[in-house]
Amino acid sequence: MWFSRNIALLSAFIGILAVSALPKDNMASLDSGKMSHKEALKPFGLDTKGLNSVKIFLAVYVPKSGMGKEQLEILGNGTVRLIRSDNYQAPDKILEGKVDPEGVAALLALFEREDFMALETAYTTKSPIKTTRQIKLTLPSGEKSVHAESGSEPQAFVRLLGAVRVLVGMGDARALSRQYFPYL
Repeated sequence: MWFSRNIALLSAFIGILAVSALPKDNMASLDSGKMSHKEALKPFGLDTKGLNSVKIFLAVYVPKSGMGKEQLEILGNGTVRLIRSDNYQAPDKILEGKVDPEGVAALLALFEREDFMALETAYTTKSPIKTTRQIKLTLPSGEKSVHAESGSEPQAFVRLLGAVRVLVGMGDARALSRQYFPYL
């Protein structure tokens, strides 16, 4: 019961993201019934073929001896991957799940709304202990990667980080587990 209730909450959250990520001029058309939700979600000007070639990558890098990988991937077709290893010499454990491609389009619309492409490529802090998170967006037109050390992240980065985890969590709930991903 707990799992199904949380999945329902996550689904509602993604739905809210989808509507909030719509451009303002599309909202009136959607309300009046002139445009379907599917037609309105064309982030970065992507058509269906372009959406299928999109990739969103999230990783964390921890300066801890023996630390392994913690990575998430979302493909435009709705495939999600959880990638982890116990240390850098250990083989990767890859789990795959599936989410609705419309959820990926909604997430991309949020990336567009948060102006991800205008973010700096690196946000640093003077702290000697640095956990760094990376979000990389690959579009047909190019790629943008942003690295942010803990404590230096802009709010747009933090919101996108959470939205990526939520969407991947809809495909496999372990993406949201601190036991499976302690640093992500």
